Amino acid sequence: MKLGKTYALAISNSMKHLQNLKVVDLPGNRFGEEGGAAILSSLADNVKSINLNNNKIGSESLLKLVTWIDNNPVRCLLEELSLENNNIGDSFVLTLTDSLMRSQAPIRTLNLSRNNITDAGAVYLSDILSTNYHMKNFKISWNKIKGRGGISIAEALKDS
Repeated sequence: MKLGKTYALAISNSMKHLQNLKVVDLPGNRFGEEGGAAILSSLADNVKSINLNNNKIGSESLLKLVTWIDNNPVRCLLEELSLENNNIGDSFVLTLTDSLMRSQAPIRTLNLSRNNITDAGAVYLSDILSTNYHMKNFKISWNKIKGRGGISIAEALKDS
């Protein structure tokens, strides 16, 4: 079922009252920028898993996720993050990896497939791979990563 922006706004209002929420699993709903921003602005502090695949949220709205990670009053507990097919690009990858490294979030699964990430974004991702020893699943298929980015990721995986 594709919910769209209107339902995303309604869901986000409900989420504000669910302080024990640990999993946000809302893939394929065409939330768009505004709906995605609303959902990400409503995350409880102890969320451990976020799946917003295929919602076309975009990097501007995804900055709400970085704000949530950076301003979490307790240590960020995020273990799974899946943002496949959300048009995020390299600049958001840099912002996200910096935030995840600062927070020392125990990320075990990171899925950024189908997001127009190039070699530059792959270099940023290699930083988190070399410092996060919790990582078990790392998905970046169907991006625009070529030689330099692939080598950077391979070297980070070899060292971790």
